[in-house]
Amino acid sequence: MEAVVNLYQEVMKHADPRIQGYPLMGSPLLMTSILLTYVYFVLSLGPRIMANRKPFQLRGFMIVYNFSLVALSLYIVYEFLMSGWLSTYTWRCDPVDYSNSPEALRMVRVAWLFLFSKFIELMDTVIFILRKKDGQEEWALSMP
Repeated sequence: MEAVVNLYQEVMKHADPRIQGYPLMGSPLLMTSILLTYVYFVLSLGPRIMANRKPFQLRGFMIVYNFSLVALSLYIVYEFLMSGWLSTYTWRCDPVDYSNSPEALRMVRVAWLFLFSKFIELMDTVIFILRKKDGQEEWALSMP
């Protein structure tokens, strides 16, 4: 157990101070908990809950959800372009800018937003399960 604590402290010692205060960035434990809960729901709890239930009708929710994800993705692309790809960064592998310049902080913010959007997209599989669309959740889980 001491080795785990030491590893955790070592990882946290190297955390980027610019992300302090961002949701999910205070510790890897919250992200890990969310992902483990997701896997448990998708592979076990969700199918058992829905086994004797009718599928949920989520058409209206899905329209708003999908539109929101498209809008968020467009905003993320815009922010990536404006925070560096159209100005200081090249399309090759550039070194990380660890400064607190406005451009660097903007890139940090959009990179965090991209990560957060991936957690939002976990809802796709939850929706498949609630709609009882068998087979779609396996397809979604196998995507790279």
